[in-house]
Amino acid sequence: MVYIDVYFGLNLFMNVLVLFITGRVRKYPRGCLRKLGAAALGAAGALLPLCLELPFWAESLVLPIAESLLMCLAAYRPGNWKQLAVQALWLWMVTWMLGGILNWMYFHTSLGYGIQLLAAGKPFPVSSYWVLAAAAAAGGCLMAAWWVYRNRKDQKSVVFPVILWHKGRKVEVTALADTGNRLYAPGGAPVSLIGPETAGQILGQEELAAIQILNEYDTSDKSKECTGSKENKLPDKLLLIPYRSVGKSHGLLPAVRIDRAEVCCPLEHRVTEQAVIAVSREKLTESGRYEMILHTGLL
Repeated sequence: MVYIDVYFGLNLFMNVLVLFITGRVRKYPRGCLRKLGAAALGAAGALLPLCLELPFWAESLVLPIAESLLMCLAAYRPGNWKQLAVQALWLWMVTWMLGGILNWMYFHTSLGYGIQLLAAGKPFPVSSYWVLAAAAAAGGCLMAAWWVYRNRKDQKSVVFPVILWHKGRKVEVTALADTGNRLYAPGGAPVSLIGPETAGQILGQEELAAIQILNEYDTSDKSKECTGSKENKLPDKLLLIPYRSVGKSHGLLPAVRIDRAEVCCPLEHRVTEQAVIAVSREKLTESGRYEMILHTGLL
């Protein structure tokens, strides 16, 4: 006997876990409600073989592919079909790895024996929540392994196309991913840097005027005086980013939270909502090879 509510709940939990791990590993757009809705969509699809008599090829091939594509479409908002296919491939890879860990636990720990007892309707001294905790632990192991891999691999400076969106404006720039960029906003968000020409294309007049006022002040004290003035009140999304540079003990860079930044990687777009972009007083490079210094936290 199969309890549909229990089967749906287990599938929902595993789908949320897989979507969360895939999103964290690949740095896809965050959104708990979107992931929950996508997980529910996949869990509902898993009930179809219980309710309908599907042919073997449809149940074993078509249905899993359709579920993965729909879940990625709902959870990660891909920009095109190519990105959707890459996201689905990563989702399958994480699912297979997680399944392999759980399979090992099934055969090499008491988890398998406990599941057999529960399936037979016999009491088992360990709560069924232990199974969910084991799945969560397996997911944590996957994330920890990926974190170690990302921190050990050699990240070289690479040039990427980047699309910036802000208040209906769209600007395409060439960005240098620089591992030496250690700028962070007060809330911990990574900060990228653009020049004044790019700022003039993506920002509004109010934001540009406020940045021009801030650039007239060299020290943080004067900047605080400027921000505290009623007649020079700054826009809500304007931030001040502390930094240190050669020849100057400290300073503040004006920055803006733009609506969206898309880093065009070879196989997919890395999307960051409410990306923090600081504005430099001078051009980033005389040759014009790139118009943005990209923080590696956006990759």
